[in-house]
Amino acid sequence: MLGAAQLPEPERIEVPVSYAFGPYRSLFPRGAVAHPAKANVHLVERLLELLSSPGDLVLDPFAGTFSTCVVAVLKRREAVGVEINPEYCSWGVEAARRASAQAGRGFGIIQGDAALVGTLLRGSSADAVATSPPYVLSSLHAGDPSKRLGRVLRAGADPREFFGGLARNAMRESSHRYDYYSLGRWIALMRAVLSGLCHTLRSGSLAAFIVRNRLRRGSLLELDSLLASLAREAGFSVEALYVAPAPRSLWANLLSRRGIELPREDRVVVLRR
Repeated sequence: MLGAAQLPEPERIEVPVSYAFGPYRSLFPRGAVAHPAKANVHLVERLLELLSSPGDLVLDPFAGTFSTCVVAVLKRREAVGVEINPEYCSWGVEAARRASAQAGRGFGIIQGDAALVGTLLRGSSADAVATSPPYVLSSLHAGDPSKRLGRVLRAGADPREFFGGLARNAMRESSHRYDYYSLGRWIALMRAVLSGLCHTLRSGSLAAFIVRNRLRRGSLLELDSLLASLAREAGFSVEALYVAPAPRSLWANLLSRRGIELPREDRVVVLRR
């Protein structure tokens, strides 16, 4: 049984919370802007400063909207993103085109499974990793779109006005099955990814994983600590833990009415290869 790992004392990073990619919005197609789980680009900027130098190759194995890659190339880094969802890859192609027009350089896009990252790139080819793994399903998620939609409606909210979390997915014809994982599947995925990164990352380089601790079956699921355990198992050392402000979700607002407060912060686990 995998146990939680002891983490360093967290250091707080004070950055603004970005909405709809903030100052980078014009570089993303409409589909990416509408994505319910966009990264805080101001946090990504800060992490890239901590992890890398101009000219370094930054890898995002869970590229999603490719926001890490966009920020990286505008900060004079090289970048490559791995993404399994073909729709998201099409967003990445357009974002790379727009970034290239502005910064004079685009970024690499690999459509593939992050679990195979060790075979998708050459060994020791990446200088840094900055990424946000998929969400873990919790007791809030209800499991099927009609139930999720029912919860939003019972709360008196209009799903069309909700721009975050699974309620938005409930309005779609199909849910994006790559965005949310059961805990067991998430652990298996992260084991494979971390093992692959040991091959892909240059020795001594840094990798930052942005996670958000979740409420699961009435208890706090400490994904930061769980990730640290998996990383040490794979041969990484835990370099630092950062916390940064994060936007408040609809689910957090609904639980707050019931007297349950969720963490309002992103947790960044920094590993050294």
